Amino acid sequence: MANTISCSLIVPVTGDGVSTSCAVNLGYTPTAASATAAYDSTGNSVLSNISSVVPGTYSVTINFAAAFNGVVQVVLALSNSKSAASSVQNLKDTGRTQVTLFADNITGVTTEALATMSITKGVVAQTAATSYTVTSGKTFRVQAIFVEAHATSTTATQSRVRLRSAASSLLATSPILALVSVTSRTAVADSGQAEQFNFPDGLEIAGGTVVGFSHIESTTSSAVSVCIVGFEY
Repeated sequence: MANTISCSLIVPVTGDGVSTSCAVNLGYTPTAASATAAYDSTGNSVLSNISSVVPGTYSVTINFAAAFNGVVQVVLALSNSKSAASSVQNLKDTGRTQVTLFADNITGVTTEALATMSITKGVVAQTAATSYTVTSGKTFRVQAIFVEAHATSTTATQSRVRLRSAASSLLATSPILALVSVTSRTAVADSGQAEQFNFPDGLEIAGGTVVGFSHIESTTSSAVSVCIVGFEY
């Protein structure tokens, strides 16, 4: 069973004498919501005038039994099956889902091409593909890119890996977000080099964006491994 986080939120609602509902935007979608108290400007309880509080996508709707004038302070109790942001927790640290895009020991190519990636999300293997679409309403924060390339013959090799993004279909010519290049140190079979590039504050990619990586090597007598680590929140 998922952990349930409950928190209170005080919302000031200004009545116009006509409307009987009010939408309140939140930073997440609550699984349950209710009003625990409501006070008018003189401190009198008006909780009986609240007929219901309905959770929605990233919001709740407060329904009133009758229209009113003036400002009412409504105390909402909100619950969520994911961690809710608090005053001591950054939004990027709430509701994280691990995402890893990787290709292991693939043959080098001399014409740049998108790599077929193995994908894990929330430690669950996804269908291999040349692109990954960031979940709608989420942000994909890339933390690090690891690249290793080595020669499979006595010919030295260089590998260039480019993280790319697109609004829809990803191509080997799509805009570049990051680049990592490695070169084998000597012209000896199995000689290689590894590099890891870290993003100290993360590289953020918006929901709905399509991402993937292309690679190109100086010789096909080579192999390259790539691992991109991050999380969605």
